[in-house]
Amino acid sequence: MYQYQDYQKKKSWTISLKKLILVIFFFIIIFILLGYSEENIFNKNENWKKTDNRTENIEDIFDLIIQENVKKELKNWDNFKKLSLFSLSKESSEFNKIDNIIFYGPPGTGKTFISEEIAKVFSFYYKEADFSTVIFAGSSEKKQKDLFDEAKRITKKLRKGKKENKTEIFVTVLLNEIDSIAQRSSGLINSHKDGEATSLMKNIDDVYKNYPEILLIGTTNRIESIDEALLRPGRFTRKIFVPYITDEKEIELMIDKLRNWLNNCSKTEENKEKWKNEHNDHSFNIGNNFWEEIKKDENTKKILHNTSFIFLLESFKKYLSSNFEKNSFKSEEFLTFLKNESRKIFQKKHFETKLR
Repeated sequence: MYQYQDYQKKKSWTISLKKLILVIFFFIIIFILLGYSEENIFNKNENWKKTDNRTENIEDIFDLIIQENVKKELKNWDNFKKLSLFSLSKESSEFNKIDNIIFYGPPGTGKTFISEEIAKVFSFYYKEADFSTVIFAGSSEKKQKDLFDEAKRITKKLRKGKKENKTEIFVTVLLNEIDSIAQRSSGLINSHKDGEATSLMKNIDDVYKNYPEILLIGTTNRIESIDEALLRPGRFTRKIFVPYITDEKEIELMIDKLRNWLNNCSKTEENKEKWKNEHNDHSFNIGNNFWEEIKKDENTKKILHNTSFIFLLESFKKYLSSNFEKNSFKSEEFLTFLKNESRKIFQKKHFETKLR
């Protein structure tokens, strides 16, 4: 009898111990999974990009911008940003939080490129979001929610690792062609476009109120079609116009900057190696005459009128890639290539204008 009772007690104890081990094992697994997800939070969406050369100096991107009005506006924004970040670090309400930026102007002026360069200079992580491809009603709101939730999760993670009491930009969200989800009210009941704009404003308000470390940058070719409520203080306060380049001196400056960009690629061994890796071990040999001939050619100013440095830079990269095999670079060939690229841009602009 006693032996049976002892056996039952031992059996009960064994079962309890097994249950306890299972519970502990379960919690260990949960802990590991949570830890894993937290460590890999930045890899959850591969479209989040990590910046390599974060300097927090706005002038680091000025070599890529020709338009003086854009430089001036960005300098003003940067000065206000510094005051805002300082006051936030000191928990002062003397200054508002960082101004979000919206770049507007005709297509092909470099708005998206400038936005990305700002993100690289000031934030640790950034992501480009394009809502112009969203087709189904309601899918935009879901895409918005996912985007802002990701930005918040990354920000919370970086907050934990912050050592000093300093408020800074952790994450930048780039909203390309923002007019596609922020159009003026149509006046129609239950319009899904109105729902998209309302959803966007709610997300922005939440970021502005609770996540000062997140910077939002929007771009649009049609600022006149955007809901005015989105352009109020606290949302997209800073509006910067990015025009085409029309001045002859600015066109010459574009060519000089392109030349400097190429020279910089050959300055150091590191840059030479990077260049070769990106261009299948080809080197380049472009003489001074190449640049002088381009400057003097009458067609240059006609071709580059109403374009941007970004257009010139990207066109030049394509030209180099197509001529590496023969290692022959002639100014007249490049101008012909540039003219064809310019024609493509014009046709694209004409097509977009007809769609409006």
